[in-house]
Amino acid sequence: MRHSLHIVTTTPGDYMTAADWATTLAGFTATAAFIGVIGSWIMRTWLKGFLAELKPNGGSSLNDKINLEIIPMLKELRGDQIVIGEKLAKLEGRFEQHLDDEVE
Repeated sequence: MRHSLHIVTTTPGDYMTAADWATTLAGFTATAAFIGVIGSWIMRTWLKGFLAELKPNGGSSLNDKINLEIIPMLKELRGDQIVIGEKLAKLEGRFEQHLDDEVE
């Protein structure tokens, strides 16, 4: 028993029919829809978990950590920044006074 493999080739003038095009487009559309549904489900699941981290829940959420630890630290740093700015202005004044004294 001999089996032969028939390879379908197109020759010039041999074009796809409307049914061939419809089948091809239906396949691409079904594949794109499947990928879209799976991607949407993955994003929705990820977003639910992400939003759950932002809700206060008594200390272990990201929102609680920010409010309890980071915000006070930022306020303290802002106060230090103001003090440093005042000291810098004072030093600049002394430096300019020193330069003026040198000129005289």
